[in-house]
Amino acid sequence: MADIFISYSSPDKDAIQRVYDALTQEKRNIWLNWQESPLTQTEPEIEAAHTCIFFISPHAIQSERCTQELEYAIQRCKRIIPIVLRDDQLKGVHPELARLNWVFFRETDDFNGSFESLLKTLDTDLDHIKKHTRLQQLAKEWDKKQRNNHLLLRGSELEAAEQWFTTSAEIEPKPTQLQREYIDAGRKARTRGQRRLLAGVSVALGASVILGGVAFVQYLKAERLRMQAYTGQIISHSKTAEALFTSGQGFEARLEALKAGRKLQNANWSQKDTQLNANVITALQQTVSWGRERNQLEGHTDRVWDVSYSPDGEWIATASNDQTVKLWRPDGTLVRTLTGHTQQVRSVSFSPDGQTLASGSFDGTVNLWNREGTLIKTIAAHDDAVNSVKFSPDGKLLATASNDQTVKLWQPDGTLVGTLAGHQGQVYGVSFSPDGETLATASWDGTVKLWTLEGEERLTLTGHEAGVSGVSFSPDGQRIASSGADNTIKLWSQDGTLITTLTGHENLINGVVWSPDGQTLASSSDDQTVKLWRLDGETRHGASLQQTLTGHQGAVYGTSFSPDGQTLASASLDKTVKLWQLGERQLVDTLQGHRDSVNSVRFSPQGNYLASASSDKTVKLWQSDGTELATLQENRDRVYDVNFSPDGETIVTVGNDKRVRLWNREGKLLKTLPGEDNLEDGHRDRINRVSFSPDGETIATASEDATIKLWNRNGMLLKTLDEHRSGVNDISFSPDGEMIASVSSDKAVIWDKTGTVLSSWQADDEAITAVTFSPDGETIATASEDKMVKLWDKEGVLLNTFAGHDNPVYAVAFSPDGQTIASGSLDGQIKLWQRDGTPIVTLKGHQDEIRGLSFHPDKQTLASASLDNSIILWNLEDVNQTVLDNLLVRSCDWVGDYLKTNPNVTDRDRALCN
Repeated sequence: MADIFISYSSPDKDAIQRVYDALTQEKRNIWLNWQESPLTQTEPEIEAAHTCIFFISPHAIQSERCTQELEYAIQRCKRIIPIVLRDDQLKGVHPELARLNWVFFRETDDFNGSFESLLKTLDTDLDHIKKHTRLQQLAKEWDKKQRNNHLLLRGSELEAAEQWFTTSAEIEPKPTQLQREYIDAGRKARTRGQRRLLAGVSVALGASVILGGVAFVQYLKAERLRMQAYTGQIISHSKTAEALFTSGQGFEARLEALKAGRKLQNANWSQKDTQLNANVITALQQTVSWGRERNQLEGHTDRVWDVSYSPDGEWIATASNDQTVKLWRPDGTLVRTLTGHTQQVRSVSFSPDGQTLASGSFDGTVNLWNREGTLIKTIAAHDDAVNSVKFSPDGKLLATASNDQTVKLWQPDGTLVGTLAGHQGQVYGVSFSPDGETLATASWDGTVKLWTLEGEERLTLTGHEAGVSGVSFSPDGQRIASSGADNTIKLWSQDGTLITTLTGHENLINGVVWSPDGQTLASSSDDQTVKLWRLDGETRHGASLQQTLTGHQGAVYGTSFSPDGQTLASASLDKTVKLWQLGERQLVDTLQGHRDSVNSVRFSPQGNYLASASSDKTVKLWQSDGTELATLQENRDRVYDVNFSPDGETIVTVGNDKRVRLWNREGKLLKTLPGEDNLEDGHRDRINRVSFSPDGETIATASEDATIKLWNRNGMLLKTLDEHRSGVNDISFSPDGEMIASVSSDKAVIWDKTGTVLSSWQADDEAITAVTFSPDGETIATASEDKMVKLWDKEGVLLNTFAGHDNPVYAVAFSPDGQTIASGSLDGQIKLWQRDGTPIVTLKGHQDEIRGLSFHPDKQTLASASLDNSIILWNLEDVNQTVLDNLLVRSCDWVGDYLKTNPNVTDRDRALCN
């Protein structure tokens, strides 16, 4: 029999081979079910093994054999080690595996490091585990032979078993019930064999003293092991949160991060581990920053087709393939289930006064229910499936769309008013105009039709290249949105003119709805996402993608905004309805105006403006809240840097065309340096960075031609500094204006304001990419391609090195108070550090290299520029001395309803936010 049992799913055979081979080379005794034998043949191997390794993947989660093997190992209280091969689509992981520390062997993980971790885990408490296995085998044999007293433990063997039992309380795996009974039977047999009570008492007393002393020593050991195990649980939860977040399961990631944070909060010894703190805070920060999901409504047993808020926001109705309609409170409380349809329920809609609910079904009927869920009336509406049902704005009409290619209008008492026939395909969507005078219908024939209420066809909108699945009037009635199987959304004016086409979904779009204020569109798709589109400008003739909501594990069908527009509900193939919070201020705001890489971003000294420079040849000016103000477009080539004068009234830009341009705050070009009459003074290669002196009288430019040039504001070249031997990557004035720091691939140089070299130091093997002075002017921070951030004094003496990035670092910035340092790297990650090098948090959100960082003067916001064409404004108000507590409070604010009302939450998790 083998010491290690391995369970896996056959599609993962190639992936596990490397781990198996490495264990074999380490002389580990392994049993692996290569032939996929049934459980009856693997049971003895699981019984005999000291450890059971389970390879987690989407295939394994779905494998019945893997589940059976896991359940059998759990029943035998085996030590279980979960190994993660892939961290995508891991919804449905067995709860026992979810609570354990995972070992990651993904393609992106360092195999050697993961293997060392696996070996360490295998060897932890090995003596305890071997005794566990042997005692289980002895106990099973005793039980199999009618619990024969001759097979009980005696003497030193019994004492050893008792000692093992005493010390096993805090060690995995725990004793099985059969082991408890076996040891207890041995104790009782020993007691019965004692002839004299006094002797028995004496022996018992002596044993208790000895065992007490042993137990105290073992207690200390157990306490140490408990702390190690507890820390391991924190690490496991934070890594699981990271894996879930990466795979798009933000809500599940938030719960795991919350568990990690709660455990860290309760573990005084762990809080001294700065890296562990930073990892947990990072897991919490990214779920709080990017998560929108607030709750999950779980109760349907099949896909959920549609969802609808009542007009007063007090109810949510859902329609499902399980032939039911469910009524929920906004906090997720299931109030009642409405039954009556004989086939799947496809659509639900509340009347304008909220007193009536209509549901349309594949059985061709429409049921009308009162607010308490009592069936009022059943309308035999169509001879085929009813796909959509909607009340008119005055509540006097009900429109039903069907697979029979018609739309019918009804009075609420069931009287047929009219039939709209004209589509050549199934009709999936219907929408009344806000004034109630026009009806829009969407059909699988690829058209949208506009009708009068008398049944006259007014317009046919053509433009979709496939079936149209949904249609919706804007709240002001001026626009119509339609969604289709061509993966597009089209916006039309009320006269049928196509305004714009929105693309971004990767699959069929099932529907589109407007927010109550008419400024946002929500689209739901078979690609498992909901996308939010923001109407552009005052005319709102266009729209841009604002955010993509991920988390559903199946196609998303219907969506509904709450009446206040603060929450969006989405219904999905995964049998759930998710509630997304839209109104609460997020910890991030993404600015998407540029069409190419953003190379630099700067707050104005007063903090009321933001400027960004891009390879799209523009500079954009924004208000500090992210509202776009102006675009500077007279640059001839890529713009690499932008900066403000100290008074915030002048903007300077530099880039690939080797020129320096000065602008006023309204975006008017004031001056170009050098002028046409002295072009020989200019740089010979692109200009990488530009900076104003603190008095605003001097402009310094750093160029790829290995020089730095100093200019006055009138455009006169004051001096050229040529100490560098390679392109100058960055420059920074000291706060008092007396010094300039510059860095390049070859070295860092400190100059006085006249251009005299004060000190310099050579770069290591990798280029120095960025430099900045601290606000007090006493310290210089540099970033480099060696993945390090370094702090220096003004003489070039190294003070500290911050190691933590896994990729080259290209941006660095001090907070206004000088106590926090931000650094951004090639992988799009930003790290915040205390000045002593203690890591605070890693900010994740960019999809490409970070090229610029700028703190707002109030320190509460950090702006980052990236090659992913975006700027992110990070709200740092929670990143302070109580960052963990603040993030936990925010997390609990978001998941409180879910923990209170969701039926699938365990009792332990339900108390997470108590």
